[in-house]
Amino acid sequence: MRPIVHRATASYYPQYRTLINLPGKDLALILKDPERYWLAIAACLRLFDHGPHHRLRDLVVSSESPMESQGVQTLLERLISTAPPEKRAGLQDLLQGLRAGEGDQRSRIVDQARQLITLRGQDLEEAGQELLEFVRIRESLHVLTIKDLEQRGRQQIPGRVSLYQETYPQALLSAGLADVHLIGDFPVTTVLVGFTRGSREAHQTIIRAFPRLQQKDPRTPLYTDTTETEALLFRLDLRRVIRWLRLNGLITEELPGDNEATLHAWILNRMKAGNPLQEIARDHPVARAIVGLVHSFSHLVLRQAVILSGFDRTSLSEYLFPRALSFVLYSNNRTAFTIGGLYTLFEQALHEHLHQVMTAGGACIYDPVCLEETGACHACMHISEMSCEHFNRNLHRKYLFGRLESDGREYIGYWDQRCAVEGEPAPASR
Repeated sequence: MRPIVHRATASYYPQYRTLINLPGKDLALILKDPERYWLAIAACLRLFDHGPHHRLRDLVVSSESPMESQGVQTLLERLISTAPPEKRAGLQDLLQGLRAGEGDQRSRIVDQARQLITLRGQDLEEAGQELLEFVRIRESLHVLTIKDLEQRGRQQIPGRVSLYQETYPQALLSAGLADVHLIGDFPVTTVLVGFTRGSREAHQTIIRAFPRLQQKDPRTPLYTDTTETEALLFRLDLRRVIRWLRLNGLITEELPGDNEATLHAWILNRMKAGNPLQEIARDHPVARAIVGLVHSFSHLVLRQAVILSGFDRTSLSEYLFPRALSFVLYSNNRTAFTIGGLYTLFEQALHEHLHQVMTAGGACIYDPVCLEETGACHACMHISEMSCEHFNRNLHRKYLFGRLESDGREYIGYWDQRCAVEGEPAPASR
């Protein structure tokens, strides 16, 4: 033991967790489904046409109560109860056919996911929880796409149509992004579970819970803060990620297929469960590279977003979905309104923002020492602890810009022109 001044930072390290508090009464029903993780994985792999009109809830409900899964089935039931005898048999056959078809679809989707994914135990649970959050965003929240901007532009500002048709897609291809979406009502909940003394590391400390509200109350209080804010969802290009892994020697075998579901499943099978507050071990090279790439990309996007969005750097935070090759940049304000800074960036200056990320993000005043050693520091990639719940772990500029390793081998960055897949315009050389 050692004495610590009560005002010192080391005397109180808050331990908290940031969660997406997705709305909807159907969430409880999804969480009761024993195959919810497989359905979430199938949605992420796009084994079915997942979207606002074909949701996880429809598949979950159909497995427990087919009569409630579709409005058509409810209507048929009412028609059967009032139909004349000569038509009742035909309507019943039609209803049974719809039920059987839904059951077959659910079984087929789950079977396909099980054939592609080899994860089990904790690895499967962690992957399922992350992807369940990810796929539920499109089901529950108001999401605006570039296509939506284009349609709105045709009606209101025709002069911007070319921006959304040509300039934005070109900028996304150059940056290696599949798409960018705006979320107008991103629900973020921060849960404060306790604090530690001396250090925040789990293996070095003992977490201290907050005192109970009443002496006889067996419950431990958890303090929460929920807010809805604006956010941008970035998703990396799957085929470019695969090519990047292959060029860096992380894929040496022939992949079992060339469709996106098979390629994404290959990555998922190598994403192991781990502690986000620790560096990923070197014996999991693919997971280390994927998390490092997504996390580093996110930090550069956040650091540059303050220039065009009007937010202070500490007013923006990230939420990572490395298994979905995605991350979310959101405003962490605690007010009842948003200033629309991210909406303005998305609507008017997304191409400029991505250009700044790719050009200005590679410089550090401490180079070449920074690039040769840690590859990330407070001057080039680190953000505040309020914005990064991973505490600036698993970061390196080489994932994006490349570098020459100590053994003389070249590490190819994700933005290198050699990573551009066929049919894409090559990014400018750096």
